[in-house]
Amino acid sequence: MNRLLTYFSNHPLIGLSIVLLLSLLFSAKLAELEIRISAEEMLVQHDEEHRFYDRTRRLFGDEQVILVYMQSQRLLAPEKLAVLKEVIGEIETLPFVDRVESLFTIPWVKTVDGYLDKKPYLEKLPADPGEEERILAEARRNPFIRHVLISPERDVMAIAVIMKPGGDQNDQAITRGLDEAVARLKGFYEPVFAIG
Repeated sequence: MNRLLTYFSNHPLIGLSIVLLLSLLFSAKLAELEIRISAEEMLVQHDEEHRFYDRTRRLFGDEQVILVYMQSQRLLAPEKLAVLKEVIGEIETLPFVDRVESLFTIPWVKTVDGYLDKKPYLEKLPADPGEEERILAEARRNPFIRHVLISPERDVMAIAVIMKPGGDQNDQAITRGLDEAVARLKGFYEPVFAIG
């Protein structure tokens, strides 16, 4: 090893030429470079943790979800919800989206006149600030959406964008598509961004 270092220190142009040649060789394959980040690829194969991961995935599914985070003083103001509903419609048309879950789609299970009612929280837009607060309070009581689609103590909510399984879209196309759709929410909700 010492002789190799001594040789290249006495002949730096040869060493530099070799490094340059190797760099050019490897740069030809740079366009094919893929970065994959998934829990499955980070687990050791045929390991107890990998078997646990497989069992959990089979039991609960392995949907990929992106959350669109929104914060505002009046989350359910009618003018904000009207724009949000349009944006959700745009997101649902994106080629990599399977469906979108939000207060527009999540059932609000309650009894009305002795009958079970499971219409979504936002089937109708709230008529006044009092109704907005009542809907938010009911949503915050739902353990299935509290801490997921609605914050229990802050004026924050989210929509869940469920991706199509085995989609062939790359991360940049997904990010670009969601960012373009979500951009319309700025000014109504601040901050607003997609994460996941």
